[in-house]
Amino acid sequence: MAQSTNVGSHTEVRSRCVVRLFVVLAIVLGSTVANSSPRVVVADHDPQLRRAVEETLRPWHIDVVIDDAAPAGVDEARLRADDEQAQFVVWREADQLLVYNRVDDHTESRTTPAGALDPLDAAAAALTIKTAMRLSPLVVEVRTPPPEIPVAVEPGSAVRLELGIGADQRMGARYGGSVSVRPWRERKLLVGATADLRNATSLQTGDFRGSFDRDSLLVLASWSVTSGVIEVAPYVAAGITRATLDGNELTIQRHAIHELATVRGGGTIHFKLDRWIIGAEIGVEALFGNRAYAAAGTMATLYTIPAAALVLGVGVGVDLL
Repeated sequence: MAQSTNVGSHTEVRSRCVVRLFVVLAIVLGSTVANSSPRVVVADHDPQLRRAVEETLRPWHIDVVIDDAAPAGVDEARLRADDEQAQFVVWREADQLLVYNRVDDHTESRTTPAGALDPLDAAAAALTIKTAMRLSPLVVEVRTPPPEIPVAVEPGSAVRLELGIGADQRMGARYGGSVSVRPWRERKLLVGATADLRNATSLQTGDFRGSFDRDSLLVLASWSVTSGVIEVAPYVAAGITRATLDGNELTIQRHAIHELATVRGGGTIHFKLDRWIIGAEIGVEALFGNRAYAAAGTMATLYTIPAAALVLGVGVGVDLL
């Protein structure tokens, strides 16, 4: 009798171990299915419903398996889920839309139109399926663009070309042009060169009859200050002036050239129209060196170039680059 009792006890313990083993396996399998990417079987031949379900579930990267034959009931849906390793099975029975969840072995049903679905009804049914699946909210990664680093662009461009016409107290009309460069865009400094050409002027003094002209080549530097479309730029320039005396003194032909150091200072005002500029200039110019032309054969002075003069001008230009 004691032996029978022991045998029964061993059998009961063995049964409990087997039950616990199955419970553990069920938990592990259920966790594996729940944690893997869910798969859904759409057991319906309606192409509109299939397409709507695929489009609705695409953001969750869910694998949609298409099956034409609807299951005969929940038991067959369970077998279909196991065969396809799917978590959900979707099918219709008349006007009922059914969603079977293999993990919790539960089926939800919603009313839906029977027969072929139009695109709107199919989209509504797909949303119902998504709700029944209780999918986790989508995590949308928002990429913030890197902050823009403001670049301060100073007035004007890297290269400026100008042409102008003007006058001074010594020789009247003059024509010129300049080219300037902004070495550093973040600075307001402009450096460049300017050239002046003057028409020969008739000169009659004493026994001399002829002409006098003068050309200049200067390097310049200016500092621009801008307010709206107006740019004001004080400048300094230095270079050389080539003064030429041509003519006849009685019966003697004269051709004399003096090269004089030149310094000019003043300012310009420009009105900017996009890249084009219109401006005016005012300045003072001084010459240094031998400014006197002597009469032939004597120590008398034939002509003396004025040492300083007021310079005026207007011009147009363009900013390049």
